Amino acid sequence: MNAHLTHAVVIRDLSRSFKGKTVLDHISLDIPAGQFVALLGESGSGKTTLLRALAGLDDDAESKGHYSRPDNVSVLFQDSRLLPWKTVIDNVKLGLRRPDARAAAEAMLADVGLGDKATAWPSTLSGGQKQRASLARSLLRAPALLLADEPFGALDALTRLRMQALLMRLVEHQRPTIILVTHDVDEALLLADRILVLKDGHIAEDHAVSLAHPRHQHQTELSLLRARLLASLGVEAGNL
Repeated sequence: MNAHLTHAVVIRDLSRSFKGKTVLDHISLDIPAGQFVALLGESGSGKTTLLRALAGLDDDAESKGHYSRPDNVSVLFQDSRLLPWKTVIDNVKLGLRRPDARAAAEAMLADVGLGDKATAWPSTLSGGQKQRASLARSLLRAPALLLADEPFGALDALTRLRMQALLMRLVEHQRPTIILVTHDVDEALLLADRILVLKDGHIAEDHAVSLAHPRHQHQTELSLLRARLLASLGVEAGNL
């Protein structure tokens, strides 16, 4: 990072295009260290492109502007991306260079409820278990910035709620800055300190969510913000 001491992420006039099509259009944004930010928006609004820019991916993109972010970054994808030829614990500690890597990986697997799956093969795990292993791999590196691209989008509703609760419990200890891409308004409301709505490559709305955790959907502040967010995404709350 540069001299921005109070912010984990600083973005200035960032534009990003692919084959002449602009996806991000002069975005500027400051994210304080330790803040949990959710990105909402319709498909094609630029959410994932912004996340991948911060991750240093998409080398084929035409980019203007600049950003700074911590060096220690982990990315959590919707696909767990476990290597099928390695055991769960070998996946979790993959590339980790520290003398206690195996012990640390075992402890993290226990934290996510997979202590008995260390020597299992990924093919034997359920979808939720694979995402827990992926989460363990990301958090084992104690990232300063965790970039999460719809990590729970493919899970059933109950497993998704369990993963959300697990994420919140684990990050309370490490306090990384988190940027979560999601299409789920309720997920954003339950997890995030701040919700950004992207439209046509711009940040159209920026909402602070000050309620303490744990939260529930029927809290008045969340209900009002939920209706506003749904309306901005083209959905009338009364139709749900």
